[in-house]
Amino acid sequence: DFCEKYNPGMKFYLSDAWPAPGHVRKLFKLQANPESEAFFTEAVYDKLSADAIAGFGGLVKTLRESTKEVYILPTHAAMTEAAKRFLRGELPGFKGLYKVIGGKEPSIWRDRIGHIHPGLESLEGYVFYATLYQRSPELIKGTVRQKGVNKQLDATFRRIAWQAVVNN
Repeated sequence: DFCEKYNPGMKFYLSDAWPAPGHVRKLFKLQANPESEAFFTEAVYDKLSADAIAGFGGLVKTLRESTKEVYILPTHAAMTEAAKRFLRGELPGFKGLYKVIGGKEPSIWRDRIGHIHPGLESLEGYVFYATLYQRSPELIKGTVRQKGVNKQLDATFRRIAWQAVVNN
């Protein structure tokens, strides 16, 4: 109410996070992290996504009772797609999914909490860009310089981000 009182027409954005080890344990009722990355399949990520969509969808529905200007930054969808591409061998430069599970470096997720590897920060940024500006990050001129991200991977991140936003 305060925000809308002093900023009429304000939009609110929620980041739906990404599938961290804690989310995996909770959803699959595990006492600890899976013993190996072999646990992770596209079907596992589909289940994680469905759970995230249901949870955040319910939150948005509740919030929209007081304001219609609530939107999701679909980082979960983007990171899930990146993980699926890794499983298919389509994410060059990455050797693992979760460093705390597979021990490989670089992994998409780098710690026990579920922070992403710094090389994926541009993917997250592209999701924010696509959501806020409602434009494909593929239209951004030039290249983003980020350690571990070559031109091909950057283009992949831009496509993933745009599809995550369009399909959300």
